[in-house]
Amino acid sequence: MVGHLPVYRESVALEPWGAFGVNFQYNTKTDANGEPVPFNGANNLEWGLSIPIKISRALTVSGYVAYSRAFTSLSGTSPDTFWGGASISFAF
Repeated sequence: MVGHLPVYRESVALEPWGAFGVNFQYNTKTDANGEPVPFNGANNLEWGLSIPIKISRALTVSGYVAYSRAFTSLSGTSPDTFWGGASISFAF
């Protein structure tokens, strides 16, 4: 699920997005005996907001923030995670 809401002319926009994660034995979880077992099923909901800024016809800079809410505590993963970043894209 992705959206696009223009904020200033065609240069700045808000782009909210969301995702639903499903795991097919890629991660493990701990069973009642404390042993790792492969996990299958719904894993998390993720949503975020990106703010792309069009510098020129060929160059766009984008900052974003995102949050992931886990349904299941999997081995080696954080149950709830918040992060941000930036990207630069260009077309030719």
